[in-house]
Amino acid sequence: MIHRSGHARWLVPETLQTSTTDCGPAALRSLLEGMGIHASYTRLREACQTDVDGTSIDGLEGLCLSLGLEAEQMVVPRDHLLLEPSRILPCIVVVKSRLGPHFVVVWNVVGPWVQTMDPSYGRRWQLIDAFLGTLMPFALPVDAAAWRTWAESDEYSGAIKARLSALHLPKTRRDALLERAHTDTTWKGLAHLDASLRFTAQLVKSGGLRRGGEASRLLEALSDPARQHDAEIPEAYWSVRPSAPDHEDPPSDHDESAPDHEDPPSDHDESAPDHEDPPSDHDESAPDHEGEEQLSLRGAVVLRVRAPKNAPQDDNEPPQDAAPDPDATAPHAQSPQQLASAIADTGPSLRDHLLALLRADGPRERLLLLGLLLVGTLGVVVELVLFRTLIDLMGRLGLASHRLQALGVVLVFTLSLLLLDIPAMSLVLRAGRRLELRLRLGFAERLPRLADRYLQSRLVSDLAGRLHHATRIRQLPDVLWQLARAGMELLMTAVALAWLDPRLLPHLGVVVTLGVLIPLLTYNAVQEHDYRVRTLSGSLYRFYLDALQGLFPVLTHGAERGVQSEHDQIMSHWETASHALLRVRMGAEGLQLLVGLGSAVWLVHAHLRHVEGHVGSVLLVVYLALNLPALGQRLSLLTRQFVRLRNYSFILLETLAEPLQRPPSAALTRASSAPPPPRVTGIQLDFQQLSVVSGGKERLASLDLSIRPGEHIAVVGPSGAGKSSLFGLLLGWVEPTDGHLLLDGEPLSPAVLTRLTEHLAWVDPVTQLWNRPLLDNLTYAAPGRSVGETIDAVDLRTVLGRLPQGLQTSLGEGGRLLSGGEGQRVRLGRAHLQHDARLVLLDEAFRGLDLPVRKRLLRMARARWRDATLLCITHDIEEALAFDRVLVIDDGRLVEDGDPRVLARTQGTHYHTLLTLKASLQGALSAPAWRQVVVSAGRIAPPSPPGATP
Repeated sequence: MIHRSGHARWLVPETLQTSTTDCGPAALRSLLEGMGIHASYTRLREACQTDVDGTSIDGLEGLCLSLGLEAEQMVVPRDHLLLEPSRILPCIVVVKSRLGPHFVVVWNVVGPWVQTMDPSYGRRWQLIDAFLGTLMPFALPVDAAAWRTWAESDEYSGAIKARLSALHLPKTRRDALLERAHTDTTWKGLAHLDASLRFTAQLVKSGGLRRGGEASRLLEALSDPARQHDAEIPEAYWSVRPSAPDHEDPPSDHDESAPDHEDPPSDHDESAPDHEDPPSDHDESAPDHEGEEQLSLRGAVVLRVRAPKNAPQDDNEPPQDAAPDPDATAPHAQSPQQLASAIADTGPSLRDHLLALLRADGPRERLLLLGLLLVGTLGVVVELVLFRTLIDLMGRLGLASHRLQALGVVLVFTLSLLLLDIPAMSLVLRAGRRLELRLRLGFAERLPRLADRYLQSRLVSDLAGRLHHATRIRQLPDVLWQLARAGMELLMTAVALAWLDPRLLPHLGVVVTLGVLIPLLTYNAVQEHDYRVRTLSGSLYRFYLDALQGLFPVLTHGAERGVQSEHDQIMSHWETASHALLRVRMGAEGLQLLVGLGSAVWLVHAHLRHVEGHVGSVLLVVYLALNLPALGQRLSLLTRQFVRLRNYSFILLETLAEPLQRPPSAALTRASSAPPPPRVTGIQLDFQQLSVVSGGKERLASLDLSIRPGEHIAVVGPSGAGKSSLFGLLLGWVEPTDGHLLLDGEPLSPAVLTRLTEHLAWVDPVTQLWNRPLLDNLTYAAPGRSVGETIDAVDLRTVLGRLPQGLQTSLGEGGRLLSGGEGQRVRLGRAHLQHDARLVLLDEAFRGLDLPVRKRLLRMARARWRDATLLCITHDIEEALAFDRVLVIDDGRLVEDGDPRVLARTQGTHYHTLLTLKASLQGALSAPAWRQVVVSAGRIAPPSPPGATP
């Protein structure tokens, strides 16, 4: 559903990327928000991490179409991009950057400045010429007839007229030049006028010509049909040129971001606007007949996005015709329905979640705090009244004892006010501790229940950084309390001044309004800049974590300088954002101070003009008037602190507000000491025309497969063929884009997956080994079970003999204290304890182990789970011969399914080819040119002569 929340904004909203692959969803979200269409950056980022390729402009276009938006990718001349008659802005363009192609939102033009939103930097104001120089050049092959049709459109003609007007040509001369160009029925007349105009404009810009008559005479000469020669105008000034014979587009450094120029031009979609659009790789306006002249259109790659004209404004029901064209053949045409949540998220806002957490302490404490706030604020006013009374009485109280008694009354009252702060601060601090505890518990409880697609699209450093900042969030109730108290004191001070001098009431209204209005006016600017700093800090967290994890490869390959360069660039952006935030804060504080002091002087001056009475009243008015700027400064400071804590809170609450996929028991309840069932039956698996698209690429295509309960099957195929995607479906990592997956006849759903995980054994080299004792790692999925049988079954006795504390020895981070093969034994042992498993998934479960050990452990696994359904992915092709059935997957398709022994004997089968390739590789490694070395028990055996068998 397209939900529009308002009109387009003058300032483009900022959305900063957290990694280099997020510029696409960040740019799209900024563009949609600026157009008044609410878009969830979280959902767009998920889609670009899982369903479509967010680094490709083709992927962004497909994502927009899947969301029900009108999107069109086009190539336009660079100097047409920012012109109003072209009707292109706002849009997303591809620019050059140090790391390659990069998406930027172009929003509007103000004088010589263009407003852009760079996801790696934020909102920017750039000079037009400087921005146009950053555009990524691209050449698109197009039919001459299609280009001619577009060049006659109002958009192209309007842009040409605007460029002619910029040279101060009179209207009659402009119309004459355009009419002369249109009289040429081929493409050359308009193309020659475009190039002549660009050439003349460059001469004017460089100072070689003056606007007006000189420019007009040069254009007249260049466009004269009698002397028109292409050679008179340099090649660089042409936006369209004839394609070379047998034209092939040269490879470019922006293939991922440029349109797929192998497709012929095609018409825009029927839902597009009625005006003519530039030729694009989706334009079918001119058929691709042999013999038609082909042109090369040069310009900038642009993605123009518009909301549908018939989009519902405030309707919660999605339109029935918002789905993409079912006949589309691009991979992104079959996007899952979850993409619609990117612009149809009507759930509770993060503000609602935060308010719910703050209200969790109950109404009694809130009412108590409100009462203490009112009493404390009124007490300050009463204290001021007492001081004034004391000043008036000091001259009348003749005895020193009477003066001491009066002073004692004031001091006792002041001390009572201070004592009232103790229970108030106790309640506020307790609320802060409880808020932090709720956030931490909620984060820990919800994290294992979130959908896997959420975790796949988030950086580990980002999630860790969110929880790390939970400590700061405990300050939020204290800041809110102080903010409310400062506001009440400001109001009560104004009331006291009005009581002292009622004639100051109009002045006080202006002063109080300015004192509250300035923090509110600067709130959005401070929030935006603070959020930019927080986002860039998250990028630094990612960089530090990646640099530490990849420290040894970095040192090995001498990549320190490249890593430092990348770090310097991120730090440069962070420093710029921090300085901008500091300028905004200092500006807001300076404005508040200037207005506050000016207001205080104004009040004192107004009071002194008509003062009547004791000097003590004048001193009290001066004191209260000078207290107003101090309270305004306090309000401004507390507002900035609230903005910082709000951003921290929302970053963490984004995880807590995420919809859950699993029930609470899925991550916490597993059978621990329950006896095994008398007999375990396998699971029936049915894949019905199932397809999976991930990252804009088709991982599995039209998979039609049935697996009987208790069947043991080997899965082979080259790397990247889609084998792990097959397992990802069963583990819940991957969602089918099309087709159906049935488990025991039930369609795949979160509830079915939850039940499946309780009877699932999975072994994979990437399965985490914790920095905990070996015993805890083995019993992680089955706490309390005996491990004696498992240790013998997976050959862990020798490993135990080397560990100094046996089963209580910590394995190090990620099992670093173990070898690769030993780590696989631990992972296999963890799965071995799942004796009640109905589905067993072995993904390269024996990697890093010797061939005899691999065979023995495979026999053990098949005997252990003889009645379960077992799937085994292996790159050891001969290992599949031990199974009765093998699946051969290649390029996402099931190419063979049968008995491996029959397939091995059949010439031309994929399985036979894989066996042949493995035998050839083994023969090459056994050649005499190789010297073979044997490593055993941490020692290198004496070298063997070339060709000798170790």
